[in-house]
Amino acid sequence: MRENKLDGLSRRLASVHIATTGTASVVNLRDGSVTGTIRYSFNGAINSDKTVAFTPPSAPLFPVGCYVELNAGTVSAITLDLY
Repeated sequence: MRENKLDGLSRRLASVHIATTGTASVVNLRDGSVTGTIRYSFNGAINSDKTVAFTPPSAPLFPVGCYVELNAGTVSAITLDLY
């Protein structure tokens, strides 16, 4: 499992893009840390690209930062647009 934390500031998710290779993937976006609440879970099909865009006020909020967790599969790229 690979994880990354993006700053410690409160942000909303405007969009997320995932590119998978080889196997289907599950990416969890957590609030602040590996133990934080899952604010959004994103499933990627095998060898595909997928983008999801959100509009205010429905965009997921990450009060203490966004923690990206690759829970399963192989991902070649993940792009988050936070505001």
